[in-house]
Amino acid sequence: INFNIGGNKWGKVDVGANFTFALGNKILNLSKMEYTTVTEKTKMRNLITSMSYNNRYSLFDENGQYLPDVYATGALVYGDAEVIDGKGKRTAPSWREFSKIDTHNSMRRQIAGINNVTGCLSLFRASLLPTILPISENVSVHDRWVAMHALKNGGIKPIPQAVAKYRIHGNNAVGGARQPSMSETLATQQKWIEEILCHRHELKLSNGETRFAEKLLEFSLLRQQSAFSPSAIPWAFANRHDLFLQAGTFKTLKRVLFMAVGLPLAQRFFGKD
Repeated sequence: INFNIGGNKWGKVDVGANFTFALGNKILNLSKMEYTTVTEKTKMRNLITSMSYNNRYSLFDENGQYLPDVYATGALVYGDAEVIDGKGKRTAPSWREFSKIDTHNSMRRQIAGINNVTGCLSLFRASLLPTILPISENVSVHDRWVAMHALKNGGIKPIPQAVAKYRIHGNNAVGGARQPSMSETLATQQKWIEEILCHRHELKLSNGETRFAEKLLEFSLLRQQSAFSPSAIPWAFANRHDLFLQAGTFKTLKRVLFMAVGLPLAQRFFGKD
């Protein structure tokens, strides 16, 4: 896979079994590195085989066809993408509009699992790597982990230009993937927030952000065990702009009310699993 910037070859990634990365005359063979798990290896490979340019890294993606003339400023910058299908045909002019991605995000929204940074469309400062790595298995989306560190170490800047053509097919990690069950969602959320709280100092969480994470974890654990938790409703309503994607009033209220519904009740009356 070749990556071109302004007409100059940037690097080449072999995404085969050997996990090699070539940039100029430097080759890094990741198959010789030690990892605790296969998942950890995959995430580390995605980061370390990222393209390095002017002391910045991009989360390279084999689903991307990259367009020229990307210029980065700030701790992290990310662009838009054209959406293509498996055959390379354009299906939408803007990934951002297609997925209803807001260009502004807060740490609380990241804690709640709302990420607006697509890794393969972004560049971030290489100086962030020591705090980003290693990435735990509890981090379900490494793009989000990188974005949280960038947010607290120089900020994130969106640019309107399409910097890639993003392919959506059935095997994508995000685009086109099946929706997880409620039990999977709650279990993933629990691990995610526990990981955040474990690294609260490295992530430079404020006291308010820490309390928000602790409360969300409390309700996540409660919903896995209890049928109904009415105390979640006033908290969810007060924090609705951080907890949920932007939607109409009726849909937002439904989401607020559903925050009180636990897994036992959802399985019995709503057919959730």
